[in-house]
Amino acid sequence: MHVPYATRYLWGYLHEALEVDGQNKVELLFTPAIDQEIHATFLRQIADSDPTAWHVIIADQAGFHLQADDTRLPANIRLLPLPPYSPELNPVEKLGDLVKDAICNQLFTALRPLEDAILAELETLRQSGARVAARIGQGWLLEQANAGAPT
Repeated sequence: MHVPYATRYLWGYLHEALEVDGQNKVELLFTPAIDQEIHATFLRQIADSDPTAWHVIIADQAGFHLQADDTRLPANIRLLPLPPYSPELNPVEKLGDLVKDAICNQLFTALRPLEDAILAELETLRQSGARVAARIGQGWLLEQANAGAPT
């Protein structure tokens, strides 16, 4: 079997967050680049999704992620870092597997159709808090998120 391929690359970045508690919503943002300013934009998107709530973000320690003392961090967000090199602890990593399974072995000639295919695959999560909750599971994530919220 032959699978189509292309040897040129167009880069885009998908930022995603799964709500651990509450309505189990998904926040997504596509960007053409990645750096701390763009990450700050995504955190503002999360903060603005419910301005009256505390948003505790459990995240890996990627170099473009903001630190807890960064002035660009929205006031209603708290960061809880995952240990280095522990993608198995991050439920967002499971989204990549869902998307890859759905769009693998396809050739996209432009970035927009690829983004549309990714969003179409993730739409079921955006429509169903129960599917998001199933990806997160029970246990330490929920406990850590609630422990990180201000009292």
